[in-house]
Amino acid sequence: MSKKSIGQFIAALRKANGMTQQNVADRLNVSNKAVSRWERDECAPDISLIPALAEMFGVTCDELLKGERILEKSTEKKEPKVEKQLRVLVNKTISGFKTIAYISLSVSFVGFIIMLVLSYGIFLPIVGFGIMLLLQVFSICALFLGIKKINDVKQYNELFEMAEEGVVSSLDKCVSSLSFAVFFVVFSLIVSSIPIIDSPFSVLSFNSYINVFISFILPFLLLCYVLSKKAFRYFVMKERNEGTLCRNLTLIQISCVLLSCALFFIAPYFDKPEYTAPGVIIISVFALLCLLANVISFAVFIIRSKEAKKTVALTGVRNLLYIPCSIIFSFFHSSVWYDGGKRESFWSFKYLVLSFSVFALVTVIFYVIERVIKQKNS
Repeated sequence: MSKKSIGQFIAALRKANGMTQQNVADRLNVSNKAVSRWERDECAPDISLIPALAEMFGVTCDELLKGERILEKSTEKKEPKVEKQLRVLVNKTISGFKTIAYISLSVSFVGFIIMLVLSYGIFLPIVGFGIMLLLQVFSICALFLGIKKINDVKQYNELFEMAEEGVVSSLDKCVSSLSFAVFFVVFSLIVSSIPIIDSPFSVLSFNSYINVFISFILPFLLLCYVLSKKAFRYFVMKERNEGTLCRNLTLIQISCVLLSCALFFIAPYFDKPEYTAPGVIIISVFALLCLLANVISFAVFIIRSKEAKKTVALTGVRNLLYIPCSIIFSFFHSSVWYDGGKRESFWSFKYLVLSFSVFALVTVIFYVIERVIKQKNS
């Protein structure tokens, strides 16, 4: 077993005993914030509390200070039989999760194909989109069950307590990669399906759809891929590293900008030939509120952060400068009404190009600034 810090060891012992941080705090007559700081290795327990902690968790003081169980020499080496059982268990777990992931991917693509058939075959895009969403939800639920099953095996199977760090990390890496692949494919298929729907009983022409996909959807998905991969590992797979404060802020602010772009994109579909429909106004207001949420989240993070104000400020200002990208993008798509109440979608690609150009310029400038600051500090 790899050596742990005192904080990690305390956290592992607490979870193994089914206790919360508040339970430990009550037993030791300290605050739950103190226990939380111990487990994050921000500080160590007072020396007078070590015997009480050891007695509470059923370990020795030496083990607690060392941050790991002290095994007898005769048991330090795992027997070949145990190692073989562990390899079989890990391989079986990986194989089972791969099967679930591949089934989820297959169901997702089947849903997208059904969407295309119903849309371009019998011109029922809403029905096709609904069926596709149901299949995508099924895929995500199946994947979550697979992740939960693996977490249960790791938590309750005693063989994993004897596993080396490399064995567990290989399993985690496989689960993380496949899970993200399924989530991103599901998201991509849903986003790729939205422009097809022109009205409940008509669809966007195939040539127009290809143009929209290449010029807008594909760059948008690439951007989402870059932004969401680390966020997925942090929130879903619990891969916690340094710099999480800035990543959390970026995730929230960029999500607000992307959501506002999506709302600006769909707003014209709710317009009316005679007047501006209330739906357009409501959706546009929600889009502007998303941009306001970008500013508010930045202010909240600045107020709450104590030790990393400069880093958070730099990240937050960069994300605030993405707001003009969303406003420029709002002019990309509109609906033009003709005689007889006929509506046609109008795409102004110069605004799309300008929006992405501003985004790229801001990103590059702040990337250079961050590199210069890091070089200066080092």
